[in-house]
Amino acid sequence: MYRRQFLRDLPLAIVSTASLPRLLEIAANANSKSWVANTPQEEIIAALVDMIIPKTSTPGALDAGVPAFMLQSLDEVVPPKRKEDFFRMLEQFSSNCITKYGQPFNALSESDKKVYLTELMLQKDPFFLEIRRWTLTGYFTSQEGMTQSLHYKPMPGKYEACIDVTPETKAEASYF
Repeated sequence: MYRRQFLRDLPLAIVSTASLPRLLEIAANANSKSWVANTPQEEIIAALVDMIIPKTSTPGALDAGVPAFMLQSLDEVVPPKRKEDFFRMLEQFSSNCITKYGQPFNALSESDKKVYLTELMLQKDPFFLEIRRWTLTGYFTSQEGMTQSLHYKPMPGKYEACIDVTPETKAEASYF
């Protein structure tokens, strides 16, 4: 019954599996201190990832080097058609923001950014879903994301089927 869906998704699964080591290598090498936004598009990406995972008591997406990870992954791992689609959607996002607020996303106030992104999230906007996926992948595969937001265990210990979970309990990350 799901054979067509399986066959449609099989190439993506193969490419994802093949590119995972490269993505992890890019994540390990992404360094926020050496990355500087050079274009208006990069500034918008930086503002977006900072709104999705802001700095709190743990490092934010900018601290983890997510924009550098995202741009390097788009250059080295993503097929050219998908990369073109991503930047086309970014341009559309930008022009919609300018039409609605009269200025680019990175120049908006914090409250306007929240309102705009909340609208996109509720509409399940394809660009928002894509940038959120890239942000989460970049953040939780970075050293900052794994060691300070997740409970990093380089080698998991014994299996405990039932544990008490509190609001302070962090998810585990067993790879870096």
